[in-house]
Amino acid sequence: MPTTNRRAGVCVMGLLFSLTACAPPTPKVEQRPTAVPQTLSKNLRTSLARWTGHSTRWCARGASRRRITMGKRMAIIQGHPDGQARHFCHALADEYAKGCEDGGHTVRRIDVAMLDVPLLRTKEDFEKGQPPDSITTALEAIRWADHLVILYPLWLGSMPALLKAFFEQVFRPGVAFEYQTAGASAQQLLAGKSARVVVTMGMPAWVYRWWYRAHSLKSLQRNILQFCGIRPTRATLIGNIEKMNEQQRAGWLDEMRGLGEVGQ
Repeated sequence: MPTTNRRAGVCVMGLLFSLTACAPPTPKVEQRPTAVPQTLSKNLRTSLARWTGHSTRWCARGASRRRITMGKRMAIIQGHPDGQARHFCHALADEYAKGCEDGGHTVRRIDVAMLDVPLLRTKEDFEKGQPPDSITTALEAIRWADHLVILYPLWLGSMPALLKAFFEQVFRPGVAFEYQTAGASAQQLLAGKSARVVVTMGMPAWVYRWWYRAHSLKSLQRNILQFCGIRPTRATLIGNIEKMNEQQRAGWLDEMRGLGEVGQ
């Protein structure tokens, strides 16, 4: 490098060093974490819950603590067919009912195992018959409710037969929907209601959700509930039911109580 250029470079560097040394110190700015918008956090967690089957624990530990300004009319449908013993489905329903009381909601309960539910055997009976007297009270509770909560164990990949027989008696023409002229959609007689379906199972919930595509759950939501006008229909999937420890069971019970409090 020529001597002149070298000297010029040294001078420039010296000048920059002097300016830097004389400059006032830069004040330290406190770094605060950026808050994630609540709506984004809620939507993200809801989406993850919907696809992973781990349910919505944010609801029980966050949203459920908000004060409810207006109570809802809630109908809890216990779909476990065993009426002789208590199961985890019964404990979940009990905690949900307690949450409803905490949130100021009114609750009516339907225990399908305690009902005399006859099987429908013909199309004529389904379309033109009347629901039996044994389920009149249950039917009135469903009509009365703003929100339905349906709990059942997964048997052979679907709901137990007794619960399916109950739904066939309840969600029938003239009760839950009304046929229209050819080419027209059925009139939805249960529009304005919402529902949550709670399913317990032995397999991991993600296996049912992803591998088996939650086929029976989707059939219940789309072909029965939504067909009659009940929407939105949310779901809580509880897997590995036989392998749960007490702490895990307590966590799910706490979540159900939270969901009951917010009326979801």
